[in-house]
Amino acid sequence: MFISLFLVPDLIGQAEIGAILPLTRIINVAAVPVTVIAAVFLRFSTKFEAGGQLGKTNKLMRDFLLAGLLLGSIALIFFVFFSKELGRYYNVSDYRVVCVIGLAGFLAAVSPALQTSIQALERYRMFVWGNVTAPSIRLLFAFLLLGPLQILGLFIANTLGSLSRACLMAMDALPFILKRKNRESYREHIRPMWNFAIPFGIYTFLVTSLLFIEASVVRTALGESQSAGFFMITTIGSAPMFLLSALVPLLLPVLSHRHERQQGSKKTHLLLVGWAAALGLAFTALLFLIGPWLFSLRSSWEIFQEYGSLLWLLGLAYCGTAIDSIHRTNLHAKSSFRYLVYYVPVQAGGILLLLLSSIFLRDWLTLERAIYLMLTIRWFVLAGILYELFYDQD
Repeated sequence: MFISLFLVPDLIGQAEIGAILPLTRIINVAAVPVTVIAAVFLRFSTKFEAGGQLGKTNKLMRDFLLAGLLLGSIALIFFVFFSKELGRYYNVSDYRVVCVIGLAGFLAAVSPALQTSIQALERYRMFVWGNVTAPSIRLLFAFLLLGPLQILGLFIANTLGSLSRACLMAMDALPFILKRKNRESYREHIRPMWNFAIPFGIYTFLVTSLLFIEASVVRTALGESQSAGFFMITTIGSAPMFLLSALVPLLLPVLSHRHERQQGSKKTHLLLVGWAAALGLAFTALLFLIGPWLFSLRSSWEIFQEYGSLLWLLGLAYCGTAIDSIHRTNLHAKSSFRYLVYYVPVQAGGILLLLLSSIFLRDWLTLERAIYLMLTIRWFVLAGILYELFYDQD
């Protein structure tokens, strides 16, 4: 966050700041298959361990690592092959940025396999060291590279941070994964795995695609100035998402374990959603109060001052995203996907609405109107959450 708020506006030209967000979020879209496999691993390794079937966990762990390597290699080849086309589409002067994103995509595919294996092995030393050293390495290389290399330097710094974290986790996890000989087939669980993976994959794809399309539409339809402003207000307004990214990976195995043992999680569920809503609304209220003058605090922020009044709207939208993710995590822990009946039309309709607006209503579309569209999509989703919490007994 320090890099995005201070170094990026100080050292990178405004023309390319707006490309950072869609190029970052496209990595998340590319990592959807691995994200789904990670959820399957966490869900079923908990089930296997509860039943004393450690051999199945060992085999699942190894297969997940191999799948991560394969999918990461495909992502790397894709981004390198289409680097010029993607660079041209997002108006990036140095196409090597997309090649670096390919390497980041490879790491985004391999790292979840290593992380979930460390969780299963309960070996957290290198995992903690990786989380401590990666931000320092990222910050160091951002200081060194942003000036001479601009946006390319930013993505190199981010990728080097991710690489250091992955290497430390690999040093700790790989010897144990490869040495474990007690592997037992989990073939009889393939159908339940697919029954979980397909609806979870639909959910994950819709969420990541919506965030990616939002950033892409702003960049391609609204131009350099407004997309740069969107990057700055997103950096601040999406603060609740930082808490979410740390919380959700821990919630799924804990809640799954409770469901496997027939222990209710309704109170925990309501408490987490309530805290997310309270903190998100408090943060939104703060942005409403300080947003209009926040960007006047530094000279490099002054060009974004006209977007300060939109901060609270974007904060409210990301508050909705955080609540949605926490709520869905509880449903996924008990393999409940009935919500897709309304969730798919709402999310897919929102994506289609944004795309059509960027094509046919480009003269009408402004950053403020685009944010109102994003917020409207969240309101429909939150209405569904309220129904599920208080009326649906699933």
